[in-house]
Amino acid sequence: MKAIQWDKSNLTLGQVQKPKIAGDEVLVEIAYSGVCGSDLHILDNEIGIPVDNLIIGHEITGTVVEVGPEVKHIKLQQRVSVDVNPHCTCCTFCQVGKRNYCHETFRKCIGIGEDGGFAEFCRVQSRQAIPIPNSLPFDKSVLLEPMGCVIHGYETVSPIEDGSKILIMGAGIYGLLWTCMFHHRGFRHVTVLEVSTERLNIGKGLQLGFDFCHPDDFKTSNQRFDIAVDCTGNTTAIELSLGFLNPGGKLLLFGLTPMDADIKLKPFEIVNKEIKIFGTAFSPFCFPKSVSLVSDMADKYLNYGKLGIEIFKLEQYEQAFNKLREKKISKAVFEIKK
Repeated sequence: MKAIQWDKSNLTLGQVQKPKIAGDEVLVEIAYSGVCGSDLHILDNEIGIPVDNLIIGHEITGTVVEVGPEVKHIKLQQRVSVDVNPHCTCCTFCQVGKRNYCHETFRKCIGIGEDGGFAEFCRVQSRQAIPIPNSLPFDKSVLLEPMGCVIHGYETVSPIEDGSKILIMGAGIYGLLWTCMFHHRGFRHVTVLEVSTERLNIGKGLQLGFDFCHPDDFKTSNQRFDIAVDCTGNTTAIELSLGFLNPGGKLLLFGLTPMDADIKLKPFEIVNKEIKIFGTAFSPFCFPKSVSLVSDMADKYLNYGKLGIEIFKLEQYEQAFNKLREKKISKAVFEIKK
């Protein structure tokens, strides 16, 4: 099968052996696979991956074409999305419902510790294959994993009071998904800061009535916010967002930083203003919620053209990654089989 592999130095497209399944595994023929910002971190060696010659990609949707003998609930030809984060089921964290803290969640994550979705087929445990309704097309279901992360972040920083003033740092795809989700849920006081002119124009083109600004045009602003969500993983942006918070404000660190990144903060301000800082990782138990939310938002908010999402073939992987790095698009998605 065709697959894009990373050997910790080079990214190449080639032919590899089709995965063989056993036990409670299923084989998914991939329809669409999305490129995440964390994939760029992998290519920049800012995230340590435990294996060589890895097929990266962890936003996966497609059709089950083989099922193992122990699989009970997944059927052949079932349309699925893939919950790429495994869990051991027996550690203390798994047993209390905090499976995103399980040591296997990152180490064996599909596309990070196990072969992922930039390929024609992917082998997954049956419990990681999430059935999706026939009414949800594959070009929308490929957004279930990133939207699940948004949902988990939203639940982490909640409650968010009606009428809250919200700041979003970054207008890449995650910043735009947060923006659209807030509008869908009735929030109307939202400001998005972004350095890329192309991405600012994408955000303004959504016509949601929100403010999209360059940070340099906002540094002297007197506006303050109750909630800040950093989607950049940029330490300067994180430090900037802290300064824009109202007393009692909350900052959610959503975007992934390099593993060795540091930020400067003023503890007195954190204490005096009772600022709360949250981190969020993965999307535990969020796929059913994501199916519902993506289905509800699909027609009004998740148009690829408006969101700045561009579709590529696997053979166009260099072009896809270059456009993302140059911030000419918000997201790249590989169409592997319609």
